[in-house]
Amino acid sequence: MLGRVLYERASADVAPAEAESLLMAAAEEFAAVAAVPDLDRDFRLDCAVRRARTLTRLSHLRRDPAPLREALAALEHTAGTDPVRPDDALPLSPATSAALPLALGRVLLALLDHTTDTQERLRLAERAVTELTTGLSLLQPPPTPPPDRPDDDGSGPDVRRGGGGGPGGGAGGGDVRPGADGTAVRPGGGGPGGGRPGGGAARAGERGPAGEGAAAVHGMVRRERLAVARARLDLAGALRFLPGRLDEAPAQLAAALDEAATDPELRLAGLVCLARVHRARFVRDGDPAALEAAAEAYARARRLVPRDDAAYGDLLAEWGEVLLERARAEEGRRFTSTAVRVLRESRAAVPQSDPRSGPRLLRLAAGLRLRHTYEGDLVDLREAEYLLELAVRHSPDPLDRARAWRDHGDVQQEIHAHTYAHTHALDRLDRAADSYRRAWRAALEPDDATSDPAALRLAALAQQLRGEVLERLSRPRAALDAYRTSLTLLTRLPAPGTDIDTGTDGGAGPAVLRTRIRALEAVL
Repeated sequence: MLGRVLYERASADVAPAEAESLLMAAAEEFAAVAAVPDLDRDFRLDCAVRRARTLTRLSHLRRDPAPLREALAALEHTAGTDPVRPDDALPLSPATSAALPLALGRVLLALLDHTTDTQERLRLAERAVTELTTGLSLLQPPPTPPPDRPDDDGSGPDVRRGGGGGPGGGAGGGDVRPGADGTAVRPGGGGPGGGRPGGGAARAGERGPAGEGAAAVHGMVRRERLAVARARLDLAGALRFLPGRLDEAPAQLAAALDEAATDPELRLAGLVCLARVHRARFVRDGDPAALEAAAEAYARARRLVPRDDAAYGDLLAEWGEVLLERARAEEGRRFTSTAVRVLRESRAAVPQSDPRSGPRLLRLAAGLRLRHTYEGDLVDLREAEYLLELAVRHSPDPLDRARAWRDHGDVQQEIHAHTYAHTHALDRLDRAADSYRRAWRAALEPDDATSDPAALRLAALAQQLRGEVLERLSRPRAALDAYRTSLTLLTRLPAPGTDIDTGTDGGAGPAVLRTRIRALEAVL
């Protein structure tokens, strides 16, 4: 099929623009084939699922949720027009029956990363959990009981199991399934149930129909186990968005890691998901031990990724964030240097021209500032100052530049506090006021800044901080102008009175700003 060929070409090492074109063409091919009248039901479902997978990759490449919404609409249409019914005359295989709900669940899960509204995220997560649970149950049909035999007194070995002794039940272990000739075959390479110990003709490396049949069954069983493991990983990923069901995720991940013991890629995904579940637990419960468990999971995952792998830098970035969060929590001093080391590695893993470089520079600077808080070494502040200036130069996102200028102003104040007793100079406060002014301008640079709550809060905070510095510099009139500007920006927010979202810093609300404005007006 042309669609599959195009998808495989897009998966090769091609430029992003070419991959995008190939994925778009593949999605169109799958859609066209699925629309053919009187198409075989299995084939139609396969095309719908492949189209959804293609659109999901396209969404990831573009960082745009529109292809995901298209995939969701197509899958919902397929589910509505050609539902899988248990009483069908020609029932589908478990894998085919599970494909549609699993695809729906995965698209819903991908949409969660593009959803900011809390209630909408909960609704999507609940739907994803429902679909993925359905798909997982279809991948794992209940075991069929053995037929009753008149001569079976219940004391003989169970031919469905690898254990229990008997000529076919050596060390291979595992379930025994019927082979192509109707005899019991062990997936791990064992032969027919009545063969000699060690697997008979199905031993590894032995040729012939029996050996080939056993190898085929072994490969089928492995694929089934990995499919179940993937479904469990996706289910755990959706559960972490539901605080009330978060505790169900570790059990799913433990089973998935066991089923994916021979697949490093799936184990890596499972450990990263486990770390994210622990992070969600910290958000819910506030227990620093959850962050330590997350850091341990990231450390285990780190050992599975080569340094030249594209995922290496992203893994380090998440790991560094967790360590930084733990360092900020109670008794966090002992985690600070490790956080700085990992954040430094994550920054070095991408070139400065990469869009991810700016946020990583900001996090490394935050780690250095935190270490200065604990250790008091001025070198950490000066390095943070340099890194923030790099972030301003190399960040394509105006909001990232605004955050860098805001943090740069904070660093100027911290350096002033560290050196004023020796220099009695105020130049660092002057630089801080200028940095906050630049942060305000950068936050309002985008065309939609006046309707973006994050931009408005950041700009308001920058002017508030600038006003505080100007007051310290005995410039009350300039401080008054800064406070008035901050208050005006806050009143444009959708919910007036919302506290400023400042990340690690605090911000005053409108009531506090009005008090400061009245106090300055009284003396001018």
